[in-house]
Amino acid sequence: LRKGGSLLFFPEGHRSRDGQIQRFYSGPFRLAVETGATIVPLCITGTDRLLPPNRWWFLPSRVCLRALAPVSPKEFSGETAHVDLRRHVKNLMTKNLEEMRKRQNKGSGARDQGSKKIAKRGFIFYILHFALKHE
Repeated sequence: LRKGGSLLFFPEGHRSRDGQIQRFYSGPFRLAVETGATIVPLCITGTDRLLPPNRWWFLPSRVCLRALAPVSPKEFSGETAHVDLRRHVKNLMTKNLEEMRKRQNKGSGARDQGSKKIAKRGFIFYILHFALKHE
């Protein structure tokens, strides 16, 4: 981070078995508050269908990725800043994931603003560009 690098964290620490958002761990948010690094939340849907639990091969699926607006940890202060930041980011992601799932379930052919959808014969390739910059 000090040299301008980026980090990618999955705040749940593991894949969701049912596709629903799980408990977020505090580590990435504590690091963001301590370093002043901006968080760019990424919402991904469809991976629960792509590779269901206890499967070793991909299934045909549509995976959607949406990069949300950057969140500055400087907006949060005090001893509970990392907790407040974690809750804020989780709320943003929960809201966006619900919206993305609704669009996905409707089978809408329209592309989401900021989303990347790439699928071919059950193999999914996607590139995540994650910007976590130290300000």
